[in-house]
Amino acid sequence: MEITQLWEVKYNVTPTLSKSEEFSGYHFEVTNNNTSITKTYEKTVTLQQDRIKSKLVKREPPQTEINHDSQEIRNILLKRMVFMGVFSEITIDPELSLKNQSELEEMGFRLTTAVISALEMPYSLLDVDNDYLSTTEQFWENGLNGKLEGLDEAVLYISDGIEKSVVEKQPVKSFMMLWVAFNCLYDIFSEKTNLTNTSDTFDKVRKTLGELLDETDTVSLLNNHRNELNALVSYNIVVPKRNGQTKDTPISYQLGRMLEVIAPPEQTLSQAMRCVYEIRNKVFHQGSLNTNVEPQASVAKTLLLPVTTILLRRFVKY
Repeated sequence: MEITQLWEVKYNVTPTLSKSEEFSGYHFEVTNNNTSITKTYEKTVTLQQDRIKSKLVKREPPQTEINHDSQEIRNILLKRMVFMGVFSEITIDPELSLKNQSELEEMGFRLTTAVISALEMPYSLLDVDNDYLSTTEQFWENGLNGKLEGLDEAVLYISDGIEKSVVEKQPVKSFMMLWVAFNCLYDIFSEKTNLTNTSDTFDKVRKTLGELLDETDTVSLLNNHRNELNALVSYNIVVPKRNGQTKDTPISYQLGRMLEVIAPPEQTLSQAMRCVYEIRNKVFHQGSLNTNVEPQASVAKTLLLPVTTILLRRFVKY
């Protein structure tokens, strides 16, 4: 025996959009500065033989469909995040109600198992800024072309990693998530633009910085993150000698000297990112052996986040 449950799901999205809009099969309704999307689902519930007589029916919300639509809404707003160039936490909160409950009860069915609060699905997304989603879509249709054609999924993956890093409160996890996104960005950009023929990781980082950041970007980053730069200097990071080297490299000391003599901005930022890269190595390969891993990861993330977001904005318009 089969019973049809009619579920209404109201997806509450924050922060709010500025105007209501129909987009990609979803109606973004803006009322009193609140944004929501309401959808109705039919869920077929099979009544087992032992429950036909008792007419005991479990509430079964359409979780698969809710997950799918939440992810689709997330992707729409992730695209918007890239278009706007702003990374900020928001949520998608599904609010469920069984619309035909009274009707089923009048038919003699007894409904059990309340809809659990675990159905609330937080998604941190984008702080949108008074623009139409259709404008965002036009950007994606027209903007990712030329050398970067076909990289939509990669850009969404990078954006997703950045955004999750913003939301994650644990410093080491946040830094690791952000580095994965940054790694994907410079690796793809290097490959697609034939930026370098070396497999050296930091050479890809350095050349990506040089290609995508202009002097204004670089100077702004250095001026706004002097505290993080000083912290990197204080860590006294030394890279052990490797193939072709005769001695260790005191990269923190070198960064300190650059700050003292006011070296060219691009060189100073590159050296700071070299320190961030070494912290990344410690976190990924010997984090448990490094007693200062959390504060160092926090400082590295604080500098890496604006670097990555600026690079991504330049990347999609390259």
